[in-house]
Amino acid sequence: MSVKWDFPVVKRPIREDIMLDDGSMIRPPKDRYIIYNEETHDSYAIVSGRYQLIPHATVIEITRDILGKNANSERIRMEKKGARICIYFSLWSFDASGSEEGDMVDMGIRIMNSYDGLSSLSIELVGERLVCKNGMTTTERGTYSYHRPHRGRFDEAAFTKALEGSIDDLAAKITRVMGTFEAAFTETYERDQAEMLLSGLNLPPIYKDLAWEYLTRDGEDNGDDVQEEFTRWKVYNALTHAISHYNEEKSVITRSRYEREAYRVLLDLPHGS
Repeated sequence: MSVKWDFPVVKRPIREDIMLDDGSMIRPPKDRYIIYNEETHDSYAIVSGRYQLIPHATVIEITRDILGKNANSERIRMEKKGARICIYFSLWSFDASGSEEGDMVDMGIRIMNSYDGLSSLSIELVGERLVCKNGMTTTERGTYSYHRPHRGRFDEAAFTKALEGSIDDLAAKITRVMGTFEAAFTETYERDQAEMLLSGLNLPPIYKDLAWEYLTRDGEDNGDDVQEEFTRWKVYNALTHAISHYNEEKSVITRSRYEREAYRVLLDLPHGS
């Protein structure tokens, strides 16, 4: 199903009193504007005059022009009735054969924009383990790492330059990411070390608990001996599986933050040294 992203959105000053959910009316402070969809009349945010509206259509047109010709595929996801948009361009795939044969990892660029006043226009390197659709947001940074608050004039040239520089830069980052993955295929944690590693991550407890279940349940469910050690790759994918599949309605911004925290597992020195 196609996603409608080119709807008209406007920012206009608030001159009337505002009705709250309880039916009471308040007078808005000066220099306040409302951002809303002109077609559906959905309102997205009340912002100050400094807030710069960057249309989703502008972002998509620029990114398609720069990244579309190099991409294997494109996905667009809309959230909060159009207040947020996420565009993913798949650029590279490689076989993480050091773990399991045919374990393909897809890597690309994710661009996010919003109208809700809570997040910036951003570009980041992300990936997906195709065998189970586990999302992966790396902590690699480079010219593609772009976060632009919605203030002041939107510099299309700077955004375009960031996207143009991202392709070659990401090729180098992919090499490093692959090296990080390869090290994770053989580096192991003993059972108590893996449990301690998970408990130390800055994630809601439910994701750490689910990751531990994914790590330990296969052998134990089959009546096998308790597994005493796990590779870093297995610990990492247990985390990304929990993040990707539990509460799938969470926002892309929240999921990205959780995935970046999970990526720390791959960057840890052996046995927490």
